[in-house]
Amino acid sequence: MHILRQFFTAPLPAKSAFRIRGIGLHERMRPCLVDRRTGTPDYLFMCFHDAVRVWEKDALHTVPPSSLIIWEPGKRHFYGNTEQVWDHSWIHCEGPFLARALRTVRLPRNRVLPIPDPLILEKALAELHAELTLHRRPDPAILQNTFEIFLRSLARCQRAPDAPAPVPARFLAVKAWIDFHYDRPVTLAALAQQAHLSVPHFCNEFKRYFGVPAIDYLIRIRLQAAVHHLGDCNRSITEVARLAGYENLFHFSRLFKQRFGVSPRAMRARIVRPQSLTRREPTGAPMEKTRSG
Repeated sequence: MHILRQFFTAPLPAKSAFRIRGIGLHERMRPCLVDRRTGTPDYLFMCFHDAVRVWEKDALHTVPPSSLIIWEPGKRHFYGNTEQVWDHSWIHCEGPFLARALRTVRLPRNRVLPIPDPLILEKALAELHAELTLHRRPDPAILQNTFEIFLRSLARCQRAPDAPAPVPARFLAVKAWIDFHYDRPVTLAALAQQAHLSVPHFCNEFKRYFGVPAIDYLIRIRLQAAVHHLGDCNRSITEVARLAGYENLFHFSRLFKQRFGVSPRAMRARIVRPQSLTRREPTGAPMEKTRSG
């Protein structure tokens, strides 16, 4: 594993609301304990890739791999493993942006947190280091955005006990298929087959994870796409229906009115009316002309 360990002579970028003092990525340590009794003047984010001992809440605890702790300035740092080589990643940083961001995401400080996917931290550290070292003038906005995304991703991992269970990958895949292929013919049986489930089981689980039946979700995506296509006055209502996945114009119009309370033609009038106030259509130009090609 590649080891990255770099401290900067002065926090970077200088005079920014978010400054980085040092970054370590998969730094391997000989068997030892680190004890900084007064901590450091900055925040220290540290992820342990191996089991270590950590001082937390006035006691020494053994913490498992994939654990993270956010030490506030001035807090004691005590960590390590005296029995074997151990691996960790870290970042020293400071600035008013960081304090505000931590308050926003409400991440606990000075105590050990599980981090289900250490790649969240590793990716952020690699991107931050690249921005600091590969550019003559690091962009403070890029650094802040990268770190805020990391904080928000980390906060999302710290689920409350009553938080909904994560959506299984196979259901996310089915939902993504609908999002990208809504205009294709589709049946519940075909969607259930993608998830390797029976149709009744698939229907129950899809609604449990996404709060809406699969067919209702498909209809919602199709009709929203239809609203988008109605903005193009060169497309006929029949063509809009087909682009949304409906060959039967009557069926499309009925579903559309059920969802939006107006017909597709009336919706088009609402969409194009603001334009007609500022720009006249060419004389004789049809409102609905089938696009060719």
